[in-house]
Amino acid sequence: MLPAFYSGHCPCPQHQGKAPTARHNVRGDKTYMTAIESIVTNLMTEIDRIVGQKVEEKLPEMIRAHGIREATPQEDLVDAVEVAKMLGRDVSTKHDISCARKHVYNLAQQKLIPSVRLSRRCLRFDRAAIRKVIDAGGLANQEAA
Repeated sequence: MLPAFYSGHCPCPQHQGKAPTARHNVRGDKTYMTAIESIVTNLMTEIDRIVGQKVEEKLPEMIRAHGIREATPQEDLVDAVEVAKMLGRDVSTKHDISCARKHVYNLAQQKLIPSVRLSRRCLRFDRAAIRKVIDAGGLANQEAA
């Protein structure tokens, strides 16, 4: 069903009461505007594709430059509470868990234990790497040796 305002005629003054021409659509806009919109849409799609491709090409070197590494699927990643348990921290109450988490995140921020950032707010730890650091007596001892 057509909208109530649709009369089938071009609303522009020069075509008042006449059927729409090839140069005008029902709203009275010039049809070349839709062609321009189509061209712009195609160009934007192509730009997005090229930018995405360039980002994918450059992303690994940008990540390496910032010292960020991505987690591999075979890694056994654990959260801060699990690391706290490995470090011997008490996690028996909610307060103890909160303190233990803060302690582990502090160690990661000071780069005393290795961590893997999965997102802006999600930090995980590789169990094997943490075990290696604990066995070596900490990253500070590993660097001094």
